[in-house]
Amino acid sequence: APGNVHFKELNPEIDINDFNVVISSRSTPLGEGKEDSSLLAGVSSFGFGGTNAHVILESWQNK
Repeated sequence: APGNVHFKELNPEIDINDFNVVISSRSTPLGEGKEDSSLLAGVSSFGFGGTNAHVILESWQNK
C-alpha cells in the first residue's frame, strides 16, 4: 500500500488506539504482520467533473 506522503503526526484529538488501523508514511506490503486476519483496503476516486466514489475491498480466503 502506498504511504501517506505528507503524514507527519496524528492529530492528538483523534484516538485510534481502539481501532485496528495503520497509518504509514512509507510504502508497505499489504498484510505486513497480519497473517491471521482479512485484509481490508479503502480506495477513493475524486473525479474532475464532481463524480466521487469510495469502495472498501476485503481479501477472500478459499476454505
